[in-house]
Amino acid sequence: LTRITVDLLRPVPIAALTVRTETLRAGRKVQRLRVFLLAGDDLVAHAMALLIRTQPVALPDARATHTLPPPDSVPPFQFPFFHDTVGYHHAMETRMEAAAFGTGDVTAWMRRRLPLLDGETPSPMQRILIAADSASGVSAMLDPARFTFVNSDLTVAVHRPLEGEWIGMRAVTTPQTHGVGLTDTQLFDTHGPLGRVVQSLVIEARSTSGR
Repeated sequence: LTRITVDLLRPVPIAALTVRTETLRAGRKVQRLRVFLLAGDDLVAHAMALLIRTQPVALPDARATHTLPPPDSVPPFQFPFFHDTVGYHHAMETRMEAAAFGTGDVTAWMRRRLPLLDGETPSPMQRILIAADSASGVSAMLDPARFTFVNSDLTVAVHRPLEGEWIGMRAVTTPQTHGVGLTDTQLFDTHGPLGRVVQSLVIEARSTSGR
């Protein structure tokens, strides 16, 4: 599984959900799947997934690639905009320099503390996706008390499987005055680069009526 693009059509409830898949193409080298996520009869998200065959290829020696400081060298971080006692911020461990938060250009490490589903071990791609959707929050540069910046989609592309539990992200968010933004994120594990995340943002000023 090398790429998945998710369109978030409406809020996904914390409830029983149904996943349906269909194969669009099942070639020898490339396969394409379409996935539907339903809450009851309501379609809340759909996705396109790309799978590419793997086989050994003799390549020239790779050039040195950029890596992130190891997770144990970065201090623990707690997001300031979570106010509930239980939530995503407790389910995930985050490491990031606190001074960097809010700049729009942030490097962070994340890993899950809890299973996504009881009794199931998530795949490498599932572990990436658990963290990847938070990239726009990790690199937030707008005050969440004054603005909303919801991602309407999520595209994750990888060139190798994740190794280990930690997912490293170098996330950059660019907001625009016409109400559209983009978060572009490089993905890493402790061995080096492994992929990229892109999110399109819907930016709005919060209403001040009644204050």
